[in-house]
Amino acid sequence: MKGFLFEAYEMNHRVASVGYVVKVFYNNKIRTSNQEDAKFSPRLSTPLCAYTGDTTFAGLLRSGRAFFEVPILIMECTFMFGDRDKATNHQHIYVEDIVLHAGEFCDVQVLILTHIADSYSWKYVLQCVKELEFRCRKKLANFGNKKFPKIIPFGRHSFNTI
Repeated sequence: MKGFLFEAYEMNHRVASVGYVVKVFYNNKIRTSNQEDAKFSPRLSTPLCAYTGDTTFAGLLRSGRAFFEVPILIMECTFMFGDRDKATNHQHIYVEDIVLHAGEFCDVQVLILTHIADSYSWKYVLQCVKELEFRCRKKLANFGNKKFPKIIPFGRHSFNTI
């Protein structure tokens, strides 16, 4: 039997906020010579993706490794370079937080940044993403084979570039 398991984690934000990790789970039936004696093995699960909801990076770290052990991480990143005070005051992730914790993302294959403030032009967002990728890869170069995931910004301007 196969299904999905949603794990909810309390995030750190000015109002109640929850992040989710989605896993695919399998209940493996152990077959025996006598079908009546068939038993189910413990659940086996594989992380599929995660969504952070509104949070600070500290709130994300509080969940342990759950959000960093998925192939696809959808993470809010409301404030770009230069707006640390706004991020702190409104309790959102600041783009520089990603650089500071670049090593946490090594198991993530795709990082989708969402909830980007509307005050930024899409051109500026794309410049920040380039800068973010550069800084993270430079930081991880000192740690051997660690790779940083591909970053995809997603916001109200995204559809204008497709």
